[in-house]
Amino acid sequence: MTQNELKKVEAFKANSPVASVLMIREMALRRTRDGKPYLDLVLGDLTGRINAKVWDQGKELAEILKTGLPVGVRGQCEEYLGTLQLIVSSIKPLNSQELEEMGISWEHFFPATKRDRELMWKSVLNAISVMEDLWLKELTMAICKDYEQKIKNHPASLKLHHAYVGGFLEHVYTMVALAETAADVYPVNRDLLISGIILHDIGKLEELNGFPDNFYTDEGNLIGHTVQGYSLIRDYIRKTEGFPDMTALKLKHIILAHQGEYEYQAPKKPAFDEALLVHYIDELDARMNMMKQIREEDLSLGYAFLYVPNVEFILFVAFLSGLLLGWIRGVFVAFLGELVFSVANPMGSGLAYPPMLVAQMLGFILVASAGFWLRPVIRGFRHEKKILISLFGAAGLLLTFIYDSLTSLAFPLASGFTGSQIWAAYLSGLPFYGIHILSNTLIFAILGPVLIQFVTKKYPHYLAS
Repeated sequence: MTQNELKKVEAFKANSPVASVLMIREMALRRTRDGKPYLDLVLGDLTGRINAKVWDQGKELAEILKTGLPVGVRGQCEEYLGTLQLIVSSIKPLNSQELEEMGISWEHFFPATKRDRELMWKSVLNAISVMEDLWLKELTMAICKDYEQKIKNHPASLKLHHAYVGGFLEHVYTMVALAETAADVYPVNRDLLISGIILHDIGKLEELNGFPDNFYTDEGNLIGHTVQGYSLIRDYIRKTEGFPDMTALKLKHIILAHQGEYEYQAPKKPAFDEALLVHYIDELDARMNMMKQIREEDLSLGYAFLYVPNVEFILFVAFLSGLLLGWIRGVFVAFLGELVFSVANPMGSGLAYPPMLVAQMLGFILVASAGFWLRPVIRGFRHEKKILISLFGAAGLLLTFIYDSLTSLAFPLASGFTGSQIWAAYLSGLPFYGIHILSNTLIFAILGPVLIQFVTKKYPHYLAS
């Protein structure tokens, strides 16, 4: 199987043969009606996922396969109930060497930095090479050389920022660029600042496994990257005879203080200029990367229409959360999403009036729950576009009416209005609610069926029973 003949999930077509290298995302050993064991899999690459069935040797294969394992797959792609499904004729686990021989890296399965890693690496090494402090220069270069492959390929975090292949290097590279400018503006020790920037997160190379199983190691869970990084640098310094005590102390302090605050698991707060700069440059680059991810993933869609009266998408997203993620996860996502949306709203934080915020939270819990309750109905009609339009439109109309009723009654009820005053306040807002209800009915009716057809085709497991 060569790279040229391999297909990606996005290129799979019904009634066509498939040869591909995919990763096992989900796996379950099941039995047919006559009791024969088979493997029910969800396989995927960076472009998508597909449900797969292995009818033969299911029990034997279940003992050697596991979630997160890359596999070479051959089979036939078929359409089943309007969804693509892969009938696997052969499946083989692949190790790192076999992937390398095929010219396949982890970017085939996971998102990766869009920057050139070799250019970033050379830039970081160049920043070290011009250091005047030979102790810091040799120490920083030694650590970078020893951890070169991890630095180039590791993520910078589990989920929050730069959480992709090469994310660690991109984070360091950007921070070094910012630090170079800061060193020109402020009277600081450039070499100490650059060394602290490059090494501040070095403990994350031991805190996280990296891809393909990017999760916390046991030591990462129990100790954490700050202390792990401190210990690593301490050990390197101990092996360097004559390393200046004060330089060692300051560098170790930068590692311990780079999180900035005790509540962020920093053992110490920054005590001098270089440590403070490392903290804020780290925070700045992390926040900017998080904002970039939000923008690219269109999670800011709710704010995109902030200045268009009565048009918003976040209620629709809450409904989808319950529909696709199940009740518990769906309610959690909807609750958290509305909480962030309301509190961070540039038009005014929801914290300014708690009764309204509580009403909004209750409304979103109800909307997400409705998505979960309607899941069997929508799943049953997922191939009937006209019925889906009616279902989503009706859901949008009714749920927006209930949500607007809850939020419009929150103020008069919390303010102690009488019955007639509450009724008058509610009726006065009807023109506003009417436009909101109409816009949401259209949003649900237009986008709902389109997204369901997309999910049915690309991610069928989200609508599985």
